[in-house]
Amino acid sequence: QSGVDLSYSELWAQVMAVAGHLQGRGLACGDRVALVLKNSSAYIAAYYGALAAGGIVVALNASAKSPDLAQWIRHSGATWLFVDRDNDAAVMTYTKLGFTIHDIEQAFVGEISSHI
Repeated sequence: QSGVDLSYSELWAQVMAVAGHLQGRGLACGDRVALVLKNSSAYIAAYYGALAAGGIVVALNASAKSPDLAQWIRHSGATWLFVDRDNDAAVMTYTKLGFTIHDIEQAFVGEISSHI
């Protein structure tokens, strides 16, 4: 979110919430987590939350066209992803790729139903 002030303790709480969500949903150490997020506090929480949960972060350009993103996701081996709530086209693309999308806080998180 643009223009939002967070204390370190508030940011840490968001990071741990993301990590807990991912671990609770079954993220395994070494799983790739794609981030398709604009620069925001959600990006920071997702980035460090994925690392704290044992994931490998795959940062992707949130402005890229959906076909490019789909190819990058497949090539990266990501089995989890974060996408901005307002990016409906991306959510549709990832659903077609087999991701199950979950709504958490400021973003959607997706987990792959089966390996692509």
